[in-house]
Amino acid sequence: MDIDPSVTDTNLDSKLKNLELLGVETARLTALIKDTEFKPEKLTNDINLLDTQTLIYQTKRVGYHQQIQLIKEQINQVNSQIHATKEDMKLVNYRLNLWN
Repeated sequence: MDIDPSVTDTNLDSKLKNLELLGVETARLTALIKDTEFKPEKLTNDINLLDTQTLIYQTKRVGYHQQIQLIKEQINQVNSQIHATKEDMKLVNYRLNLWN
């Protein structure tokens, strides 16, 4: 059985390109998790891949930081409610003590 070298070369090229993509994606995801800079140019010379993965990284990073900011604002609102509730409880206790 003979194997056509053009088929195997194409298949191998495809696999290598896929490995390159997966390596860049892994680096992007790792940079997002660690909140570090993403430097895909160390992994590939493919300008389209660089541009695409960099854009995805930047978009996800902005979304991540916006999400953190929203959560911090929610925590501040809850803390304000806790403080207000405690002040209300002090006032209620004060009034109860006046009537007893």
